[in-house]
Amino acid sequence: MLSTANVITFFASYDVLNSIVSTRETSHINFFIDLKNVVQSLYRKDAIEIITENTKQFNSLDLSLFHSIFNFLSYYKVYCIKKGLTCNFYFFFETGDSTYHQTLYKKYKSNRKIDKLFGFDTETKELFYLVFQKNLGLIEKIGNKLPNVKVIKLDLFEADFIPYYLINYKNIGNDDNDVNIILSNDHDMWQCANDNTFIYSRYGKRSKVISKGKVLNNLFKDSDKIYNDDYYTLILSIIGDKSDNIEGIKGIGEKRADIIYDELARFYPDPSIFLSKIKENIPLFDDYNGDNKYMIIVRNQENEFRTVTRNMQLISFEIISRLINDPTKLYLLEVHKKIESVLENNSYIKFENLVEALKRSQIYVDEDIFGSLYYANNIRTNK
Repeated sequence: MLSTANVITFFASYDVLNSIVSTRETSHINFFIDLKNVVQSLYRKDAIEIITENTKQFNSLDLSLFHSIFNFLSYYKVYCIKKGLTCNFYFFFETGDSTYHQTLYKKYKSNRKIDKLFGFDTETKELFYLVFQKNLGLIEKIGNKLPNVKVIKLDLFEADFIPYYLINYKNIGNDDNDVNIILSNDHDMWQCANDNTFIYSRYGKRSKVISKGKVLNNLFKDSDKIYNDDYYTLILSIIGDKSDNIEGIKGIGEKRADIIYDELARFYPDPSIFLSKIKENIPLFDDYNGDNKYMIIVRNQENEFRTVTRNMQLISFEIISRLINDPTKLYLLEVHKKIESVLENNSYIKFENLVEALKRSQIYVDEDIFGSLYYANNIRTNK
């Protein structure tokens, strides 16, 4: 089997966790885990080869990803136990192409299609995809039977907005002594940063924490200038998001977006205005009459192609959260129902019963690691 120690690399050091927790009088941590993002090692060519060969050789699914989840949970749970903190875990992921995003933009995440998987033959790609999906399904099924763990799987809808939605629309993690930590490398997660919400990213051996007031500093790589992070989604919509294959305004990248930041802030002194314009289907820059040449490029392309408006609808978690909270279409209603059903289920299976049930399915777990998740003094009702 692929070593479970190598599947998930998002283990923040205790020093990093201490630096986050020390920002307030913390008594509880909510961990939001971008599941597909934190298992980047699974997408390596050698990992795919090992997983598919193991599955063929032993005639049973390789469960490296499933087993790694318990190591991952135990690592953070033990930290909280040592610090005398309670904790909740919210995993989120999606299966299939997002109906909402594909309707707006056919190229959305087209660079991540399985048919581009290192040139493997069709049989290998399909087997890897099957094993991966089976692991995800098992994580959803078992994870939602564990105390203080919620696993939200969305079908045909992008799940990246989940942390923002839970924090801002379901009031999770907003108590005075709560800290929220989002584990993900995706830049769109940076819009979640607030007084008690931090994004932990890890690239190989390098890691960083994104906090409120430092989002645009990290994007523009300028540590000295003071920015208003409420403009982040507008900036990202202008320059595009390569990781999701979202094209921005041609000719405007990070450097030029930094140059026009002050002009944007003067034109939109209240960032909520551009959200209102999108809701009312009003072009964002049609009334700009300044002489900044880069702003003129943005205005002209937005007026002709509505690029920024489209990208805001793709990127902005606030816009997506409003749609989910007040769904107008059947598929949005289904997403709303799925989230509600997971949040409302506060029951979990006793340790002994779950271990026995797994054994009957010939799934054996490290009972010491597994048991740490049931540490009685550390269990707090999901909220």
